Amino acid sequence: MRKFTIIFLFILFSSGCLPKSFDYKYISLEEVKDINVLSHGVSQLSSLKSSNKMPVSYELKKEAYVLVFEIDRGNYWPSILVGAKSFGGDGLVVEAVSVSSCGRFEKWGIDYNIDAIPALRYVWSPAFSNSCEVSNNESYPDQQLIGFKVKNDSGEVLGKELLPFSLINNGIYNEIDGI
Repeated sequence: MRKFTIIFLFILFSSGCLPKSFDYKYISLEEVKDINVLSHGVSQLSSLKSSNKMPVSYELKKEAYVLVFEIDRGNYWPSILVGAKSFGGDGLVVEAVSVSSCGRFEKWGIDYNIDAIPALRYVWSPAFSNSCEVSNNESYPDQQLIGFKVKNDSGEVLGKELLPFSLINNGIYNEIDGI
C-alpha cells in the first residue's frame, strides 16, 4: 500500500496537480446608499480558512418596493440572491438586465428564494467570460454592477436598478490545480 501511495504522489506532483490557494471573496452591498444590513454570518464552505463574520442579508427600501438580498454562502464564486417584495410582503418579479460582461444572473431555471420571496442568483464570474478584462475573482469596479427590473404580477415595470458592489476578501481555500 505504501508503494502505491508513493507512486500516486509522484504522478500527482509530476503532472503539475498541486494544491493551490485562492482568496474567498463575497459581494458586499454596504456602500449602496440607504442599504440596511439585516444580519451577519459566516460562509458554509467547510474548506475555508481564516474567514470572519460578514454581512449575509440586506434590505433596501425604494419608493414602490423593498429589495432583499442574501449572500450565497455555499459557493466559492462571489454570488448573491436578489429579490423584491411589496410593502405588504408579497413577492415581485426581478428580471435580469445585462450591464456587465464580468457578472451575470444565472439562467439555469433554478428556483431561489429569500424568506419565501422569489429571487435570482447573480454571480461575479469573470473567468467564464471571454469579453471580460478581469481574470479570476479580482476587483474591477467599472464592471461591478448588478442591473435588474422590478415588475408586478401584471408585468408592469415598477423600477429599474443598477447597484454597485464591492468584492471583499474573507478567507482562503485550497483546490488541486491540474494545469
